[in-house]
Amino acid sequence: MPRRPSGRRERIGQTGLTIIASSGLHALTHRNVDAALAFPPGTTSYYARSRRELVALAVERLAARLDALPLGEASSVSTEPEAVAALTSAVELLLAEHGTDQLARLVLLIDLRGDPELLDLLAESPIQAAVVAAVETLLSQIGAADPTTAAAGLLALIDGLMLASFVSDPPAPVRPAIAAYVAGLPRVEAGGVGGPDVAGEVHGA
Repeated sequence: MPRRPSGRRERIGQTGLTIIASSGLHALTHRNVDAALAFPPGTTSYYARSRRELVALAVERLAARLDALPLGEASSVSTEPEAVAALTSAVELLLAEHGTDQLARLVLLIDLRGDPELLDLLAESPIQAAVVAAVETLLSQIGAADPTTAAAGLLALIDGLMLASFVSDPPAPVRPAIAAYVAGLPRVEAGGVGGPDVAGEVHGA
């Protein structure tokens, strides 16, 4: 569990995430942060001179919180049902216990497209690399023919499911979409590469 922010920079960054998640990046201003934290006017400006520096504090805080998230043990998964269950549980946990962070992350990934330096703090963070590696391992354990490509597609699907969950009422169901994606992956079979699509082509040749 990420530790509670103690210093003012961390508190400003954390409050920035809350504002971004609740009202969008456009609402992240020095004045709004001061008001949310009951700081004297101008306090936030001391720690972040420009708005970009204020956004950077929020991005840095989010990256730190994401990096502190524990990852499950992918090597314990060996069957398709286990993989679907593990992935579904992970996504549901993120939505239930880290929803503000995940919503802020999605907003920032969209709104920071024109700022590669800040975007890379999220897109190239250690936790992002660890998540990609864990998902690749999990998919490899269940016989995916191309775990790297499959992991990229699955993570994109999960981001879409999270976004749908935030804007849908009731929230979009997670398990059916993940189960359908995993079931449709080409698999490595004894004697060569096979799967739902590849095997059909081979047998129909």
